[in-house]
Amino acid sequence: MKSAPGKILTFVFGDYSDVLTPILRRLFFGNFMSGLGTGMTLSLLLVYLHDIRGFSNTFGGFVLSYMAVVAILLSGPTGWLVDKYGPKKIIIAGLLFEGTGVALWSIVTTHQQALLVATMSSLGTLMIWPPQTVMISRASPEENRQKVFALNFMLFNLAIGFGGIFAATIIREGNLASFQTLYVLDGLSYIIYLTVITSIKGDFRASPEEREKESVGYREVFRDRIFLKITSGGLIYTIFGYASLNGGLAIFITQHLDLSPKWVGIVLTANTVAIFLLQGTVLRLIFGLAVNRRWQNRQTNEWEEQVSFFDVTCWQQMAENVAESITKGTRVLVTGRLDQRSWETQDGDKRSKVEIVADEVAPSLRYATAQVSRNERREGFEGGGGGRSVANEPSGYDMDEEPF
Repeated sequence: MKSAPGKILTFVFGDYSDVLTPILRRLFFGNFMSGLGTGMTLSLLLVYLHDIRGFSNTFGGFVLSYMAVVAILLSGPTGWLVDKYGPKKIIIAGLLFEGTGVALWSIVTTHQQALLVATMSSLGTLMIWPPQTVMISRASPEENRQKVFALNFMLFNLAIGFGGIFAATIIREGNLASFQTLYVLDGLSYIIYLTVITSIKGDFRASPEEREKESVGYREVFRDRIFLKITSGGLIYTIFGYASLNGGLAIFITQHLDLSPKWVGIVLTANTVAIFLLQGTVLRLIFGLAVNRRWQNRQTNEWEEQVSFFDVTCWQQMAENVAESITKGTRVLVTGRLDQRSWETQDGDKRSKVEIVADEVAPSLRYATAQVSRNERREGFEGGGGGRSVANEPSGYDMDEEPF
């Protein structure tokens, strides 16, 4: 049985103990350390180039755009390298490039040097994230990947937040040495990640069956309409959200509000910690349901079984209660409405998926017992996504009556 602090952590962030393998723990630790370094310098590059090195804001914005263009142009070749040589070798090279690149920002004095270091840093970033994604995918079963990638995203944002606070304690307005210290520490964080990667055995290369399954080109990728919609939404978010935070916010704080660069780190921490705290709650809105059908084959007299998997969507307090009460492998009873989602694959085949929008979720008492704790009822609350409102309940039902 979990302690009270353990229950609180599970309620806020979800339970990830069932998906954390030793390899994933090391990958997450390494990524956390690189995130810590990233948080120290993420939003301070424009401040450093303008206030310390004397470059214009226009040139600083050009550097950020240049780094993005380099990453876009070379993303295809990077994917080919990952397929050919394996993700582990590519990420090792990327960590060396990135670690060296961010450390070299500390000695940049000319426009040419800035563009050279920006190129090296972009190549490093490009050679880290795709291989890292492949390694995490191949280190976790398909049914766990949603939780695995969510946890990795949560921890990386938490690390950026810690890095922002750490930067706020070091940075000094107009002080070259304090900025140089941050960039050197950022470079060292990638070396720590490199050490972790080299300690993991195996090259994470795909098996012949996986390579045949994954052997599709960009033409097939761009025929996937759902992928294009998600990518387009992400692009809009990045342009107007993340890019503004990474670039414009630092200039606004230091040049227009005339505040210390310390506040850049503090604001970044607030942003990333909010993401960290809410990620677990968002992920808990959807949980998986396996339905087993068992019958006896009349020809062989043997018992056979078929399993169907459904996603179950819960909202508001029901989502919180399910996250607190239901764990993986628990027998549950679910009532609600079926929602069918259809799409077309890159091969032009039509696919569909049935999801359950829950009205009620409860543990099965056929082979187990349960202890019920009543929540305070919220006014106007609808339990699930498709049920009746309180106002539409039969008049003979007393809402103040105990549920069990």
